[in-house]
Amino acid sequence: MEELIELRNITAGYDNNIILDSVNMKIHDNDFIGVIGPNGGGKTTLIKVILGIIKPMKGEIIFKNNKTKNLIGYLPQYNIFDKAFPISILEVVMSGLMSNKKLYQRYTANDKALAMNLLNIVGLENYSNYKISEISGGQMQRALLCRAVISNPKILILDEPVTYVDNTFEKEMYGLLKEWNKDMSIIMVSHDIGIISSHVKTIACVNRSVYVHKSNIIDNETLERYNCPIDIITHGRVPHRVLKNH
Repeated sequence: MEELIELRNITAGYDNNIILDSVNMKIHDNDFIGVIGPNGGGKTTLIKVILGIIKPMKGEIIFKNNKTKNLIGYLPQYNIFDKAFPISILEVVMSGLMSNKKLYQRYTANDKALAMNLLNIVGLENYSNYKISEISGGQMQRALLCRAVISNPKILILDEPVTYVDNTFEKEMYGLLKEWNKDMSIIMVSHDIGIISSHVKTIACVNRSVYVHKSNIIDNETLERYNCPIDIITHGRVPHRVLKNH
């Protein structure tokens, strides 16, 4: 597989507080990485380093393809739109194309068609002209997912993507991600790897360092070896969670 990004000896944090230390990680074409770890372990910091929001204190992030840095789609954990802002759902989705346009360049008919196709896929085609103040949090999350993929990115990064969506769309979303994974790499942060383990290909445990497990099946022995205090086991066809005595 083609290597897209390499994190080499990355140390990162905020002010003098180190959150990630000596991180080495590679992201390849068509990877589907499930990112797990304890609260405060550095999952969001890792995402921000990859996105370029945080500059590492040490080390370097290497984009193997010069275009990769501009072809990352991102769905944040919390939506970043002010509900009072007068923008439609269609415009939210098309805003994912802004990085490909010149200043003041208008959206084209093709842009609108791409956005409408995605809205149709996620069941929002009848809401395209609704203002963001008129829809639910789950509907907004669907629109932001469309926004993240409309530019056909090489890498799609999802930070707790099912926070607001209902169970029905959650299942549909994983089906979409499986299909999209044929053409793009996916990095998904989740606190519930017991659910997504049947979908990801690789699990990365983030707890100050990053430990990559080249499988979607991970047991307590492996988690303890990687110093990852998450008590989750998957086996057979039905993933489930096992909690230690407490």
